[in-house]
Amino acid sequence: MTDLAHHSPVVADRRLVSRLQARVVAGLGQARRDAEAAGRRPLVGVDEEAFASHLITQALEAHATTSLARGEPVLSIEEERATAAAVHAALYRGGRLQALLDDPRPVINIIINGHDKVHLELVDGTRVEMPPVAESPDELEDMIRELGRRYGFSERQFDFAHPEINLHLPGGHRLHAVGWLCREAHITIARAHVGKLNWHDLIRMGLVDRGMGELLAAAVQAGLNICIAGGQGVGKTTCIRGLASAIDKSTRMVTLETDYELALDAFPDQHDNVVALEARPANAEGRGAVTLADLVPMSQRMRAERLIVGEVRKDEIVPMLNAMNSGSPGMFSVHASSADQVPHKLALLGMQTAEHLSFEATNRLVGGATDLILYLGPRPNAKGGRAEALLEVLGGDDKGVRTNVIYRPGPDGRAVPDASANITTLVRLEAAGFDRTLLNRRKGWWP
Repeated sequence: MTDLAHHSPVVADRRLVSRLQARVVAGLGQARRDAEAAGRRPLVGVDEEAFASHLITQALEAHATTSLARGEPVLSIEEERATAAAVHAALYRGGRLQALLDDPRPVINIIINGHDKVHLELVDGTRVEMPPVAESPDELEDMIRELGRRYGFSERQFDFAHPEINLHLPGGHRLHAVGWLCREAHITIARAHVGKLNWHDLIRMGLVDRGMGELLAAAVQAGLNICIAGGQGVGKTTCIRGLASAIDKSTRMVTLETDYELALDAFPDQHDNVVALEARPANAEGRGAVTLADLVPMSQRMRAERLIVGEVRKDEIVPMLNAMNSGSPGMFSVHASSADQVPHKLALLGMQTAEHLSFEATNRLVGGATDLILYLGPRPNAKGGRAEALLEVLGGDDKGVRTNVIYRPGPDGRAVPDASANITTLVRLEAAGFDRTLLNRRKGWWP
């Protein structure tokens, strides 16, 4: 196992960090009691965090004074900085995980197989072993519980009754942990850097070619409903984020997700009227759950002009399609193993909901509320995905959902225009600025 470059950051002493953390917590508690006794409001949010930084500095100064009095070595400037950062991270950030999240190398995944088996996966496939993130399995579980309390729009529990947890960490990182189903708790963190995207970036990244990129951007501007399908890790979320840039900045947009990933509300200079809703699991008493199906009618009461669903899995499909069929156009993604399978899967999902719609009714719903299906497939011998097909949905009946192939897989698997395509929505696309001559190049516009 080799490293890409020599990297030996100063590691804070864990026992010292724990002592200083306890001292700062005590100081924060005393300040809170003093404020209440004086009839003042206690410090909260950034004000509390700033005061905590002051207490950390005081605690380090006191530690240096004590060390000098005892004739013990004092911390170097680098060790003091590392210690202060570790105490602050334990109180307000990711604790001992924070150093891994801040690692400057091109890390794509952080894998923690128990408290003392930690490694980083770099973008080139290299695996780098790292120090333990906890002193014991129990401490690792406590760390996960604290992260569940600290992050997310609502508290996520992690205990015997809730052995799995998904969290959105600051910076766009996604944490998944599981416990009580294995010898020790396991954590997987997909370290991402959520940046601003536009639809031109999708072309640059090789997800779509120029012709398809312009067609999809025009489709978004024209208010067509787009389903983005494919397997795991092919770029469905990335594609939605990029295409959303074609929506007018002031349009009222509501995003619905099981786990917050789209982050369209993070860039107000691109979209300044976004409500990002996240589903919520039930509490320990089995109460308080809010599903994606619950969020759809909520979004309509919010007067959503565009509805974007991160991923459709079950009961939310019927209210979502009804919303998109009655004035709230948008986008959604779904897992599928082929382009041809997508319409059938959407229909089956609709049949399995509480409404128990018939096959014909579900086909009509899918056919009436979906305009385009973009299918992304994996890239051979590389990470990520690329467009393989683009279908136009023409409607549905008792025989199924009818589609028209606009792009099909070319000789190398990448999507190319279909020579026989007759796009029924072409007038709407052209009105939004699409140039139909881009479809005349049968090998596409791939670089």
